[in-house]
Amino acid sequence: MAEKDYVVPELKVEVQNCTFKMKDLLEVMKEWVSLNRYYIKEDEYRESKEGDRKTVNISWEVNREVDDYTKLQIKVKFKMTGKNVAIKKKGVSVKGDIKLILEGIMVTDRENVWEKTAGLKFLRDIYDTTFQKSKMDNYRNKLENECNALYNEIKAFFDLHVKN
Repeated sequence: MAEKDYVVPELKVEVQNCTFKMKDLLEVMKEWVSLNRYYIKEDEYRESKEGDRKTVNISWEVNREVDDYTKLQIKVKFKMTGKNVAIKKKGVSVKGDIKLILEGIMVTDRENVWEKTAGLKFLRDIYDTTFQKSKMDNYRNKLENECNALYNEIKAFFDLHVKN
């Protein structure tokens, strides 16, 4: 099994009682993902309605393979609760609450090459902690910086586009 190192345990963005275009938020995030050479795997998209209120849950796994051994991963979870509101000349927006959670995970031995026997696993641990330590530390720093950059991009979106 691939080893997972939770580099950034949790970054949260919560905005209450706001009006924004979900399409615009997703475009900003997808553009950031593309510019930083990641790709998106959508794990979940679930919508439920109760009267005029709607709840949307989305889970993304944003990945970038940095070498044959290591993958940087940002897990993104969205939860939006609200209702659609038509705004003149601007299209349809959502009025409600949104919560986003980001987690940064460094995945090593992603193809389980070193997991076949206890001896190989032991050698992998030595390899990771001695020969590859500075490289892994650089990847951790890069992942932390990129998680913070995505977090700041999302916060900036809400600062610019949200009407309370």
